[in-house]
Amino acid sequence: MTDDTTEARREQFLRTLTDMADANMALMDGTTAPFEKLIREHDIVFGVWHDDTFPGGVDRHKLAECGIAGTTLTASTTAIPCTEREQAIAAAQLWGDKDN
Repeated sequence: MTDDTTEARREQFLRTLTDMADANMALMDGTTAPFEKLIREHDIVFGVWHDDTFPGGVDRHKLAECGIAGTTLTASTTAIPCTEREQAIAAAQLWGDKDN
């Protein structure tokens, strides 16, 4: 795989996560309930936030990967909008995998 292909896949992955997080923004109601629900209902969950210091202006942190050894086509994945890395880490500590 060339560096261009790797970078293109990374950019597509970040776009997909950003789209998921943007769609889930409508579920946010100012409580932690939507975070808990999304983490409980998906196999793989990322926290996503805007950060201009990263390529593409977006960074992410894996919140949960419920017993899946590698990503599979049947794994349900979503992304949760976060304000910053610390919020994503806190969500992972509260509701994410205890092994991660």
